[in-house]
Amino acid sequence: MAYPLRGFPDVAVAQASERLVGDHQVKYAQTSRILQQRQTIELIPITKVNYMWKGKSYVYCVFGNEFKVNADDYPTTCCCSVI
Repeated sequence: MAYPLRGFPDVAVAQASERLVGDHQVKYAQTSRILQQRQTIELIPITKVNYMWKGKSYVYCVFGNEFKVNADDYPTTCCCSVI
């Protein structure tokens, strides 16, 4: 059984850990045999970018070190890059 995080610097993360472990025990402890559990915490950098294009404001986010981008309101359907 995995134990909730104790003494983690971010209280919200510790509370989420405690809630998730409790929910998991309630859901599976009666009907299953838990052989092994583990919790990992990974830091994923997120960059929020606010910009203006042709007088209109837009926002996009860059996730992780792989630079994955979420741009729901991208202003144009075509993009050209000159190298």
